[in-house]
Amino acid sequence: SDGFSPRLQVTPAFDYAESSLHRLVLRVDEIAGGGGDYLLVPLTLRVWHPDSVPPIYTGWTERSVLEGTLVVDGLSAADQYGVALFTHFELRVEDPVLSPGDFAVVASTDGLTAALQFQPNALDYEKSSQYRLVLRVSEVWGAYLEQTLLLRVLDLPGPPLYTGWTALAAPNNARWIRDLSAIDAEGEALSWEHFSVSVEDSVLGADAFTIIPFSSDGFSPRLQVTPAFDYAESSLHRLVLRVDEIAGGGGDYVLVPLTLRVWHPDSVPPIYTGWTARSVPEGTLVVDGLSATDQYGTALDFTHFELRVEDSVLSPGDFAVVASTDGFTAALQFQHNALDYEESSQHRLVLRVSDAGGAYRELTLLLRVLDLPVYTGWTALAAPNN
Repeated sequence: SDGFSPRLQVTPAFDYAESSLHRLVLRVDEIAGGGGDYLLVPLTLRVWHPDSVPPIYTGWTERSVLEGTLVVDGLSAADQYGVALFTHFELRVEDPVLSPGDFAVVASTDGLTAALQFQPNALDYEKSSQYRLVLRVSEVWGAYLEQTLLLRVLDLPGPPLYTGWTALAAPNNARWIRDLSAIDAEGEALSWEHFSVSVEDSVLGADAFTIIPFSSDGFSPRLQVTPAFDYAESSLHRLVLRVDEIAGGGGDYVLVPLTLRVWHPDSVPPIYTGWTARSVPEGTLVVDGLSATDQYGTALDFTHFELRVEDSVLSPGDFAVVASTDGFTAALQFQHNALDYEESSQHRLVLRVSDAGGAYRELTLLLRVLDLPVYTGWTALAAPNN
């Protein structure tokens, strides 16, 4: 009734015996009735054979595959007599990510079904996690059916991501070290069974270092040292930590060099005197106010501060610890647009302050990012006189 569903009326009706093919040209005008720009579209109309019956589709309608998949089989259909069709498939996509050159319908190895063959990297999870395809199956006389297919693309699993420390100073006579942590490609924490360690340079033997669980759930792995560290024997140990995708070995893995320094026996952790929670507008470049003193009350300069993040938004290249203008405190310097409210409204940072003897203190800092106000009013206006 609204006039927005135009149809093509044929008088008299199509007659296959008279002609099975008609070619038309459709004209679409910018202005109703003609005038202005217009578009000419060639149309091809085929007429089914009077005995033609649409095929029956018997394949999949929803499927999940890993990104990078080249062949997706299982397209199948039969005619009205139950005879399998495998050369009667056409496919089009209903999204702008795939183009016609990205795929083709080919015969499966059994010769009785069809498969979708994709170009390398056509199915890319980063581009799209699902594709809506329209499959047309025709029989020899022209009758057809259309079936919508939903193809979901799964992200490829990758090597684990280590999120713990890589350089650490441990107290003299320490017997274990905490804060080993890693996540898998899906972002899930890995338990202690995924960790193993080897010695690269240490006076302690290979059997001196073992991975043990700390909590009952096994998700707080620790590094156990037997015998305990002895500063007099060595103040430096170099290890290699291996984190496996599959517990006990197998699949992807990552190797992480670890450096362990031992505190001087007389070393005392610094005292932190700066902020622990702070709010700043997005786009802020410098956040100052990091400060600490040693056991004698002497201020420590920025070279005693190290920082790491506990979220996946910021990367190490997004920030640095620099000297403040007064020279007695430190500041966080961020890259342009590193603090973006749209990406994250808060960042959890871990600050480590060390003294000259190796003793350190770690503190969690919460940096909240505030959204910049957006002006939505007028910028040019004409006001009445008076």
